[in-house]
Amino acid sequence: MKLLQPKKMIISNGQERFLSPCYEQLRAAFHALDEADKNEFSSGRVPDVTKLDDSPSDRKAWLVGFFFNSAVHRIAWATDRLLELFCYLPDQDQQDLQLSQSQTGIGTLRTKAKARLKEPAFKGCVHVRTVLEALIPADLRSDQVNESNYLSIIRERVNVQKHAFEGFPYIVRIDTTAGTWEHLLEREKMEWARKAADVLANTYHELYRLYFDDPPVLYPPKSFKLVRS
Repeated sequence: MKLLQPKKMIISNGQERFLSPCYEQLRAAFHALDEADKNEFSSGRVPDVTKLDDSPSDRKAWLVGFFFNSAVHRIAWATDRLLELFCYLPDQDQQDLQLSQSQTGIGTLRTKAKARLKEPAFKGCVHVRTVLEALIPADLRSDQVNESNYLSIIRERVNVQKHAFEGFPYIVRIDTTAGTWEHLLEREKMEWARKAADVLANTYHELYRLYFDDPPVLYPPKSFKLVRS
């Protein structure tokens, strides 16, 4: 999918750009998915990289896993960032905006986004609504991946991988049931990841229009800071 490159968005402090990071991460996600497919990610199961030797086939296996994991990490990041922008960018008077970690947790973002979608200016945001419909909370160990939870599952899978203890296998082995993420074929994982990337790209374009319409619906605040404690 072709992404619209953001126009220059500089506010008073000259530092923060809003949609540009989302554009960069989504472009990187699409590129990584293409590279994983090009290297036959979908042809079977990627082996445990902690057990690979230095053969050409194992190096290729590591490479496709690297590209796929790079893509899903960017998908998880873009999911949160796009919802943060939709929920908190002001829709009228410009103002200072500083968000704490408690305001940007996924549960809070879901609640605030649902409330904002009820406002007249945002009732037409069908792609934001689609993101929320795919973010129903799910248990990575026991819930099958489906249309209502695949974004939640991808986010949880990224968090498990990201926070695994050093020295544990790169792919964390957890007991799961059939239909869960760990039991999917690589082809099926790729299908869900591409669906997620497409949904987020559509949401990005939806926010792009809200930001650049004349007159705009969303405005840049005078300053914007995400506080990660």
